[in-house]
Amino acid sequence: QPDPAALAELFERYLETFGDSTYLVPAYVAVAATMSEMGKNLERAEALAQRIPERADKAARPENQTEEQWMQQRNTWKGLALSIQGQILMHQEKTPEAIAKFTEAEPLLAAVPVPRARNLFRLGYAYAKLGRLDPARRYLMQVVALESPYKAAAQDVLNKVEQRRPKRPQ
Repeated sequence: QPDPAALAELFERYLETFGDSTYLVPAYVAVAATMSEMGKNLERAEALAQRIPERADKAARPENQTEEQWMQQRNTWKGLALSIQGQILMHQEKTPEAIAKFTEAEPLLAAVPVPRARNLFRLGYAYAKLGRLDPARRYLMQVVALESPYKAAAQDVLNKVEQRRPKRPQ
């Protein structure tokens, strides 16, 4: 489904219909992420994101995953929930609180390149928004070094950060 609003509605119907599904946690993540990216239904997105860690802890490990892989999957879901909450806070103009969520999500997303890049981009953008250019630059440079869909956007923000940074004497 290419329309994010329609996709969110489909996931909402899924949550209502299949409340005991093994795909419930990914559905929560998908719905909350879609809503937070669009900046719509933020209260609902927040409620879903807050339930992800609990749902992740209660989910049964698939037979084809080792305990270590399953722990990594649960940590990824928890990191995504934190990053989603940070994005919601950005929409609410609560940038310092958003930075705290993105920072907390960082180690949980370290093993998954695209979500990690998105979270690092959000973190760099949030610091840039506050005028804290050195940490903004540090996080945006990490995103630019990764192959991800966020590379170009991070480079654009990084260029603006570099223009705003005071020139150092040579």
